[in-house]
Amino acid sequence: MSDAGSAGTVYGDRVSDNIEAAVSAATPGEQRLRIGRFHVDVTSWVYCTVTLMSVLAVYDGWEERKRYLGVVVIVVAPTVALALAHLFATVLDFHVHRNRPPTGPEWRVLIAHANQNLWVAGPPLVVLVITGWIPTVDLAGSIRAMMWFLTLSLGFWGWFAGRRAGLSGWRLLMSAVAGLLVGLVVIGIQIAFKPH
Repeated sequence: MSDAGSAGTVYGDRVSDNIEAAVSAATPGEQRLRIGRFHVDVTSWVYCTVTLMSVLAVYDGWEERKRYLGVVVIVVAPTVALALAHLFATVLDFHVHRNRPPTGPEWRVLIAHANQNLWVAGPPLVVLVITGWIPTVDLAGSIRAMMWFLTLSLGFWGWFAGRRAGLSGWRLLMSAVAGLLVGLVVIGIQIAFKPH
């Protein structure tokens, strides 16, 4: 970990997994998932997706949220909170493991890594907009559509991870099913606690 360009040169050998992931996401030469010029941290994406689903599942103020803008706030707020919490926790972890504050370039890496939580709000908001244009779909239907979309996205991440790990056949299918099951557990919580 001490060669040039590795995470070790930025953070030292006693680095936590979160900081390691943030730095390695910015390390050239590694094969990482990219969307355009952005590196995607699957761990952050999945955590934020499940958290967002949980908020949508247990939120009880939909009756007061008659407008779609209110739903946008409910979708965006948890992702902003997670981005801030992730940044704060990672910076604290940096201080503990490095015994100094981050430098300017290190701050940029940490902020970019934390901001990935914000991306998770994008796809369900697209679903909200599309279902909002369908006259037969009400606000509750749009929220259900977002929940199912997020569940399918967890299935995608399970499938994607399985493919990257070299799985095939039934093992690849089980990897995708595992992601779907996580989403279905959250939907089950919604049904159990809010059967309406």
